[in-house]
Amino acid sequence: MDTMCKIPVSRGGRSPLALRSGFTLIEMLVAVAVLAVMIMIFGGILSHVNAVMNIAQDNILADRESAAVTGLLQKDLARVSRSSYIRVVGGNKLCVQVVGNYES
Repeated sequence: MDTMCKIPVSRGGRSPLALRSGFTLIEMLVAVAVLAVMIMIFGGILSHVNAVMNIAQDNILADRESAAVTGLLQKDLARVSRSSYIRVVGGNKLCVQVVGNYES
């Protein structure tokens, strides 16, 4: 029995596998189109993530500033005596004034 594989040969002397060893132009165009769609989707996702991160960083900064203001208010309120009072002045900015004597 012959142990060698027989490969069918076409008319030109080449095997059918050798004739079909690469990608066609259509296959390459489809692959490039799929890749372009994936890049656009991932770009949109990353853009959205960046916007959400910027909003989160702004919120963190606002929380830190409000914590600092709250700390100052607590410190000032702890020093107010019974003979003084707090006046809140509105407008574009909130202004809190303690009128009277502070306790030292």
